[in-house]
This record gives sequence, structure tokens and C-alpha cells, in this order.
Amino acid sequence: MSDDKALLSHSTIEAEQRRLEGATPQSIQEYEAFIASNPDSSYAYLQYAAYLAERHTADEARSVLRRGLSLAASDEAVTEKERLNVMVGWLNLEHLVDTANLMNVLKGEEAQAFDEADLYMSFCGGIADTDSAIALSLMSELVTGQTARVKRHRANVKLWTTIIKMMFAASKYKDAGKMVVRAKKSLSAGATKRTLSKQCRANIKTIELLYARSLCKCGDSTRQREGIEEFERLVVDYKDRSDVWSQYLDIAEAKLADEAVMGLYERVLRTGSKDSVIYYKRYMKWAKEQGKNELIHKLLTEMQAFLNDQSSA
Repeated sequence: MSDDKALLSHSTIEAEQRRLEGATPQSIQEYEAFIASNPDSSYAYLQYAAYLAERHTADEARSVLRRGLSLAASDEAVTEKERLNVMVGWLNLEHLVDTANLMNVLKGEEAQAFDEADLYMSFCGGIADTDSAIALSLMSELVTGQTARVKRHRANVKLWTTIIKMMFAASKYKDAGKMVVRAKKSLSAGATKRTLSKQCRANIKTIELLYARSLCKCGDSTRQREGIEEFERLVVDYKDRSDVWSQYLDIAEAKLADEAVMGLYERVLRTGSKDSVIYYKRYMKWAKEQGKNELIHKLLTEMQAFLNDQSSA
């Protein structure tokens, strides 16, 4: 194994390194003492397992990770987080040394003790940059596999957004589009447009915004145009939602010509939104950055007129 840190859950490395400062153990005896001194630390078990995988055998590393799954901190929430880190470390070990055994571990008794979506997101998120094929295959299984499994995860918006982000990172744009359709269908399963809950609508909007934003950030000009078209649809469907307009303005300022940006600001101001003052201030900030002094003067006059109308209403 080329990198001892490969087993570590990336979210724990820096914090635990600061907490457990000191010389790195150099032998089994020193690692055993390290664990005895830090019995509730997943980092200690992961470091020990990495050492064994590098200097001894994968089976010895697995044995230490199994021990780590039994750790118990005083805080139950901390315990679950630490145990999840150890389980992800075990999956990383299998991915590095025995890919054929990876699915066995994922289906094993130890893995079944965790929330499936959380475990898959933690593991696949860690390997997505180096092995997007396996990461996407595993994540997709959660939402396209057997019916019972799909039903269990269909309302998990974090899972859907994670998969879609992975697909964009891997340049799987068409697959991402198909996954967006599947996500919206799953999130609204069993409901009509009229009976969709507030939370369900919010989750669907999250997916739609992610898709539009991700398309616009692609290096491909065709995808960027598609993203702008998505935003145009969204500001119609969610015309009163400031978060939709705000994200579209973010993209416009970064990607579009000045005339298009100005046109978009004028459109949102014409909606008469309760957030109009925020839009005026944002528009003036952008105009200042572009050196458009005449526009700033015009906007100051318009904003004052808007405020006067509001106070007299």
C-alpha cells in the first residue's frame, strides 16, 4: 500500500492529528499502547490498521478494524461517527488490497449495522476522485436496484445530490440528467403536483438547482447553454423564490456578458419582490465592480423611489 493515510476517513484526519499530537508509533507494541491511550478514537485504529497493512498483512489490519468497530465513546453520537469512520477505513482497505472482497464486506454483518446511505456516501465520496467507476456503480445501486432498497432511499435528497455531483465530476452529463429525472420522480412518488408536501417541493427544487448550476459550471459551452435554459425555466416555476434568482445571478455574473447580466437584474426587479432592496444593493455592487458609474446613480434613484413607495403604501 503506497499511502498509509488511504484508510483514513478524510473528515477525521486533521482534527485527530491535532488532538493526538505526538510521535507516530513505530511498532505493534507502540500502536497497542496508542489505542489503549485513545480507546474512543477511530483515528488510532485507522493508523494502526494502515501500519499493519503496509508492514504486515491485510488480515491483521482487518482484525484491528474489527476491534475498532467495538469502540464506545461517552457520547453516543460521537461513538456512531467514530465507528462509521472505522467501517469506511475497512472498505478503503478492501478497495486497495482486495477489490473482489469489497462487496462481501459491504454485505457483511458489520456493514449492515450502519445506515446504508451514510456508509455508501462516506466511502464512495472518498474514492470518487480516484475510482469514479466503482463509486458511481455502488451509489447507483442504492437508487436503481431492487424495489425495497429503492423505496428505502427514495426520499433521501442528500443521496440524490451526492450521486448527481459524482456524475458531473466524472463528466457523465447525460447520466446526470437521467438521474435528475429519476430523483424528481422518486422524491414525489405517490403525490400529485397539488398534494406535494412543502418539504418534497423544497427537495425537488434542490435537485433542479444543483443540475442547472452544475451544467453552467461545465467547461462545455453546450452544457452551459443547457444550464442557462434550466435556470430560465426555474425562475418561471419559482418566480418568487429569492434563492433561485440569487443562484441564477451568481451564474450570470460569472458566465454571461454584461448586457445579459443587466437584463437579468432588470427582470428580477420588475417582479416587485419583497427582496428588491437586496437585489438593488447587489446590482449596484456588481455595477461598481464593472466601473458603471452612471448605472449606479440610476439604481440609487430607483431604489429610493421604491423605498418611498413602500413607506407610503
